Amino acid sequence: MSHTRTLFLATLGAAIALFTAIVTWDVLHQRGIRMQQSLAAKNLSVADHPRLGSAGAPVTILEFADFKCTSCKYWQTHVLPVLWRDAIRPGKAKLYFFAFPIINKDSFTAAEAAYSVYRQRPAAFWTFADALYRHQQAEAAIWATPSFLARLIAADVPGVDARQVLRDLADGRERTSVERDLAAGERLGVNATPSVFVNGQPVPDPLDASQIESMIKAAMR
Repeated sequence: MSHTRTLFLATLGAAIALFTAIVTWDVLHQRGIRMQQSLAAKNLSVADHPRLGSAGAPVTILEFADFKCTSCKYWQTHVLPVLWRDAIRPGKAKLYFFAFPIINKDSFTAAEAAYSVYRQRPAAFWTFADALYRHQQAEAAIWATPSFLARLIAADVPGVDARQVLRDLADGRERTSVERDLAAGERLGVNATPSVFVNGQPVPDPLDASQIESMIKAAMR
């Protein structure tokens, strides 16, 4: 009798745990759907943007950045690793990159090159971004030239044809991609970089990883 009761309680506990997991997943899934609908209402799409994390993660982070921006470099090197460890890699959140080149004309060139790299090898986008931030120079200087970017790709971004990137830059092949990102940022009210959104809500201080993580937790409740 005791054994039967123990087995029953164990089975009941497992059933309750399974039910709770299913309900939790459904709630988060529905929030993800509502987030996509919210983006669509603002005429924003994440379908053609570099992504970190699982597409099925319940929370969506949008990052608007300029590769010449020193604060964006700080975000990439200090904030993003924390988010990767605590939220993106565990499957809680996914991150989409949007280019927002506003500092100088070569900001636009760097953004075009980043999308050219992404076309060749999506995962290489992040390798390129890391390399570009490592070699970042003064904001006022014009340094992100096609020749500089091609040398950087040839040296630090394996599996990407630097000559193809040069051809893409010469042809303006990714200009519309960058212009699309700028327009998306303007619709969201972006006026500085980096600008970060968690499920459509702007992060007051995107350089504060704990603030972003708090917003992720709130979005999952």
